[in-house]
Amino acid sequence: MSGIFISHSSRDHSDAEEVAARLRGQGYQSLFLDFDPADGIPAGRNWEREIYARLRACSGVVLLCSEHSMASDWCFAEITHARALGKHLFPVIISACELRPLLQDTQTTDLRGDREAGFQRLWRGLRSAGLDPADAFDWDIDRPPYPGLTPFIDKDAAVFFGRDEEQRNCLDRLEQMSRYGGDRLLLLAGASGSGKSSLVRAGVIPKLARMPEWLVLEPMRPRQDPLEALSGVLRRAFETTSDTPNLQLFSTQPECADDDQALAVAIAQLQLAADHGDKPVLLVIDQLEELLTADKEAAARFVSLLKLAVTCEPGQLFCLATLRSDHLAALQSHPLWQQTRFLE
Repeated sequence: MSGIFISHSSRDHSDAEEVAARLRGQGYQSLFLDFDPADGIPAGRNWEREIYARLRACSGVVLLCSEHSMASDWCFAEITHARALGKHLFPVIISACELRPLLQDTQTTDLRGDREAGFQRLWRGLRSAGLDPADAFDWDIDRPPYPGLTPFIDKDAAVFFGRDEEQRNCLDRLEQMSRYGGDRLLLLAGASGSGKSSLVRAGVIPKLARMPEWLVLEPMRPRQDPLEALSGVLRRAFETTSDTPNLQLFSTQPECADDDQALAVAIAQLQLAADHGDKPVLLVIDQLEELLTADKEAAARFVSLLKLAVTCEPGQLFCLATLRSDHLAALQSHPLWQQTRFLE
């Protein structure tokens, strides 16, 4: 999704470039500027269809107002189309002009005088309309906006919406857990098909991954062999470092059975290798109920490793797990999870 659509006259090329550069400097990386070589209209595309598609996909339109744009039929079409779609419209006056009547009820930003003050006014207007760059994600326009029965993932963050309150609650709970200590296992329970996986994968993870104080591992599913799944997650996490963990300890072999500290040690090693200090690391387990039907030895070993890693002190591994609510009672009564405290 293009977060911000820049509408302008072709005769205001340099002003459009400056506004785009300023927006990027404020953190708005998801932009549409028609002539931009990276984010503009791709070669060979029908430009009119592309313009309409980008207007539909954007969250707001920054309109550069000048004598040229106010006389442009195409700029007028972009304005009316944006208004009809209910998009936020931000008129920015870049040179002396008479605004079209349909813009006269909209607050403008004037860059003709104190340019810096004008841009600050624009930034405040964007944020007050809910267009904070911290919440904007790039969108691959060739990617289907609805994945069907499969969950939304991090690449779908730009089009995942409607769960803001739940996202905020999860992020707040994780922040509280990290800041004040105590429980480090957060359970997100819900009915089958209620969107737990999408909420975590396309909502919580992308936002948390942008926070420098967190190191977020890719989500895993236990399936039949949770130890193999965990090893894969850690192996890929270490690929960005020059270190290599001893993943052979994540097995059910007799010589490893008594080393329940293997996961805690690997996390500490990862923090050091990634130059992450003692900041929190998040392990995401999607569909925790799969542990109930996984290989018994592998599941028991996995739970032992996880329990120690999220309870040892000092420790910085936090776990966010999704669970079908109809499996909650079975999980709580299962021998592997007895004496385990969840923060639900």
